[in-house]
Amino acid sequence: MISEEIRKADERIFWREFLRSSRIVLHLLFLLICWPIALAMGSPAYLLLAFGISLAVHLNSARKSALSKRFINSRFSTLWNGCRERFESFEEGTKKLRRADIAQFQELPETIRGLAMTIYNALRRADILFEEVLQSEGVDRIRPGVPMFKPTDPQAQELYRIAEKNLGEYRSHYNELMAGIQRTEAQATVFMTTLDNLRVKMLGYRLVGKDPAMSSEEFLSVLAEARAQLSAIDQALDELDLSHYPKTVAVIPPLPNSYDPNTPPEPPPSEALYRDDGRNFGSLTNFGNPADAEGESEHRNVEGTL
Repeated sequence: MISEEIRKADERIFWREFLRSSRIVLHLLFLLICWPIALAMGSPAYLLLAFGISLAVHLNSARKSALSKRFINSRFSTLWNGCRERFESFEEGTKKLRRADIAQFQELPETIRGLAMTIYNALRRADILFEEVLQSEGVDRIRPGVPMFKPTDPQAQELYRIAEKNLGEYRSHYNELMAGIQRTEAQATVFMTTLDNLRVKMLGYRLVGKDPAMSSEEFLSVLAEARAQLSAIDQALDELDLSHYPKTVAVIPPLPNSYDPNTPPEPPPSEALYRDDGRNFGSLTNFGNPADAEGESEHRNVEGTL
């Protein structure tokens, strides 16, 4: 079942396509063309008929366009298309494999059908969240620079340490945002591979020529394994239900130079760069140019001679 959040998002997409100016202009042009024709025939019924036809075409065009634009990013649309194709192939396989004496198999298709809708809702939410993160954090911004020379003022050094702490917290919060998206993608992949494995096992069981009335311990074990995997997917997706933040996130250790006003400043760290998803931040307390090792060495030599 589609969640209320996704249903409202679909309604907004439909009305945006329905009220698109290009479609309205075409609708009005068609009516203007039909207006003199209806007057020439001497009957307004033709104009009403033309209006009904134009409105039906307008609604159908808006509906098709809204369906194609439900996913904002193609990566999530591709994942859902893969899940849907596996689910449809699985249903075709269940029609060919009639095992009325296996209770687990009778329940499994309904379980998979409900889980497929859960994955659809999760992928739609992940798609919306990813677009929001992309609009907010995908903009090229001026990154904090690294000072060429070590500041001699203790307050300036402490301020740079606070700035480095903020960069570390930014990375932690960004990873928490992306964790839910990555888990949703992983669960969709597990769903596809589980159905692939189950479908080929069903095909092998159907083609071995066994008596349909015979129960198969091997097939029952495959069903039990598939149910366990699908239950794990469902449980993991429940953690992401209607939440932009995952309820369980990886514990990130504190930075070695976390700011504490009760402790004196520590020496600059040796690590030169933070690396996270293409975001490279120079360590603001590792003074000097980290990209130029020779220049940094010369700078240290100059300081040693002073």
